Amino acid sequence: MRYPSQLNVNFGGPAPYLEHCWPPTEGVQLQRTSISMWHTLQYWDLLRTERLDPHKAGNVVLDMDQFRMLFCTCKVPGVTKDTIINYFKTESEGPCPSHVVVMCKGRFFSFDAVCDGHILTPPELLRYSSLTGDPTIRWGDKSYNSISFADGTFGSNCDHAPYDAMVLVTQGYYVDQQLKATDGKWKGCETVRPMPLPEELVFTVDDRVRSDVTHAKQQYFETTQDLQVVCYAFTSFGKAAIKQRKLHPDTFIQLALQLAYYRQHG
Repeated sequence: MRYPSQLNVNFGGPAPYLEHCWPPTEGVQLQRTSISMWHTLQYWDLLRTERLDPHKAGNVVLDMDQFRMLFCTCKVPGVTKDTIINYFKTESEGPCPSHVVVMCKGRFFSFDAVCDGHILTPPELLRYSSLTGDPTIRWGDKSYNSISFADGTFGSNCDHAPYDAMVLVTQGYYVDQQLKATDGKWKGCETVRPMPLPEELVFTVDDRVRSDVTHAKQQYFETTQDLQVVCYAFTSFGKAAIKQRKLHPDTFIQLALQLAYYRQHG
């Protein structure tokens, strides 16, 4: 039996920006979205130009091949199994997709995030930004979905098949540090270059597909009704104390979960 990726496979969570420079605020969604998107595109460019520093565990250099799967990647459904398709290339390998797809209330809009060889600035991205709302604004088979909420906060939803969550954690940490360094504001050029209008992606589907989409949405909402999320703030110590004892924070959390389950269920 096959299960949908959303809720069963995908991972994600809130962006940390709300804890400092971007608390929940009405009327700033589009402005913040354009700035967050720009920093994310800068991270994409670091990967494209092979300028991202190697990750290490002590003095051991880690394999970073999974970082290629963060962008330009999608899982394509098949009859008996799905296939992960990746179009990402470094500049030395050749051109790769540079478009952004915005999903809004079940509609899709696409635009190229690079103009004349340069990534669009936040004022330019602001022209392309759009509101979000329900499950139809995230693509369950996409490697990375950035979700922008009406109160100016952000989240993510990602397919777990192409890469481990630490890839997204690293990207999110990069964006968070850039926002801290700039107080969450755009301090660059405000000039907006002439740009083509975004293209709406229109799908031609039959009655069976429409029925399947309706069923999928109903199934999604029924499943979420049975989902409980409890957020606790643990402030006794942080990852620095864990690292002092030569443990990886992720290992510590995994062991804590296993211990909690053992104490609860034996």
